[in-house]
Amino acid sequence: MVRSITRRAVLSAAAGAASATVLAGPATAAPREGVSAPYGPYPPHLLEAERLLGYLDLLPWEAGNNKYRLPAPPGQPDVPDQMTWGDPGDPASYRNLAQCASFQTGILKHSYPQWATAEFFAQHFGSPSPQAWQYHRVFTGRHGSAPHFTPVLTVDDLRVGDLIALDDLTRQPGDTDTGHMMLVRRRAGTYDGVGNQAGSTQHAVQVVDCTKNPHGVYGVGAYSSYPDSRITSTSEWSGGGFGHLMLYADTATGVFTGIRWSVNSSVFNPVTERAIAAARLG
Repeated sequence: MVRSITRRAVLSAAAGAASATVLAGPATAAPREGVSAPYGPYPPHLLEAERLLGYLDLLPWEAGNNKYRLPAPPGQPDVPDQMTWGDPGDPASYRNLAQCASFQTGILKHSYPQWATAEFFAQHFGSPSPQAWQYHRVFTGRHGSAPHFTPVLTVDDLRVGDLIALDDLTRQPGDTDTGHMMLVRRRAGTYDGVGNQAGSTQHAVQVVDCTKNPHGVYGVGAYSSYPDSRITSTSEWSGGGFGHLMLYADTATGVFTGIRWSVNSSVFNPVTERAIAAARLG
């Protein structure tokens, strides 16, 4: 099955772990305000993410060039990340095998080789390839600060190219999933419908990420307005791509209050379960 045409059709409709339970809600629900332009100006790291995924999108998923890297079974060594920006005009020379946080780190290292090095991340984030919780504690200032990263405190302040880190506060010792990392591609507006929470406003945000659980279920509720490039009418895939999630902000102060993984997810995670922090590069 060649996915490129199907995935573009899904994307054009828009013009961690997800719950298997979904809420259909009103199919006509639509964004109201707070929409950002879908095109540029993109910062260098978003341009490079677009180039990587744009070429990979020309290949069928079955080619295996774009996959979420699962942890190795107990007793076996982990397979290293593989992120390759290949040759112009040769999609098969591009590759992504990474996890959520290492995908974002790989993009930064490729985009800013002058400073985004293994030594930089080890010094300021505690690891040459930080996990989501390590990004989160730096974005919040709980582990000092890092050059080139400025905290973003509200959903309204999010801009194209900002990074969002989720720290899963419900994780148990030994869990390999520590949260999630995402790159903002577009603020898609406020949303009023399924999943409303008293005192909070829902914001749909289009993100670039690498996940084993794409954002949404095809054809359910308002999915066509908030699609994911890894989902078709017949299949869903892990790896790098573009999807939509719902961020919640306190209606009075604008600070983050929670998240839903997709527009048709039934699960609302407050910040007491999945802490949210964001930062802008500059």
